Amino acid sequence: MKISYVYDEGPRKEDNYLIKDNLAGVFDGANSRTNFIDQQGLSGGQLAAQIVKDTFALDDRSLQDLAILANQNLKSQMMAHGVDTND
Repeated sequence: MKISYVYDEGPRKEDNYLIKDNLAGVFDGANSRTNFIDQQGLSGGQLAAQIVKDTFALDDRSLQDLAILANQNLKSQMMAHGVDTND
């Protein structure tokens, strides 16, 4: 199977994508509600999309299991960075 894609990495894009084996996904980082920027210069939305993408790239667990793990990883990392996760 051939997969073609277009991805615009503009200056404020907070989305990410993954194409790996039999998995293709798009991760919407959503626009940040705060001015948070991490040590690598990523906004909260960019960081969130990257964390979720990295989790889905880990292995071949079920999509449901990966989604649960991605949410756990996301919350853990946001809390570690001092981002309020109560909204």
